[in-house]
Amino acid sequence: MTLSVSTLALLFSAVLGPIVLSLKATIRDQLRQDFINYETISAADVRWKAHQQYENEVFKRLEQELSAVRAKAAISEANYKVLMEVEKRLSSIETKIEFLMKEYERDKKLKAGNDPP
Repeated sequence: MTLSVSTLALLFSAVLGPIVLSLKATIRDQLRQDFINYETISAADVRWKAHQQYENEVFKRLEQELSAVRAKAAISEANYKVLMEVEKRLSSIETKIEFLMKEYERDKKLKAGNDPP
C-alpha cells in the first residue's frame, strides 16, 4: 500500500509538473494578450480624449467668433443709429441753407428793385 501510494504520488507529481508548466505558459500568454488589449483600450482612450479636446477647442473658437459677430452687430447697430442722426441733421442743415438762399435771392431782388438807377 505504501508502495502504491508512493507510486501514485510520484506518478501524480510527474504528470502534474508538465501540466503546471503548460498551464503557467498558457496563463502567461493569456495575460500578455490581456495586457495588449488593455494597451489598445488605453490608446483608444487617448485618441478619444484628444478628439474631445479638439472638439472643445472648436467650440471655444466658435464661441469667440460668435461673440465677435455679436459685438460687430452691436457696433453696426450703434453706427446705424449715429448715421441716421447725422442724416437727420444734414437734412435739417440743407433745409436751412435752402431757406437762407431763398431769403438771400428775395432780398437781392428787393434791393435791386428799390435802388434808383
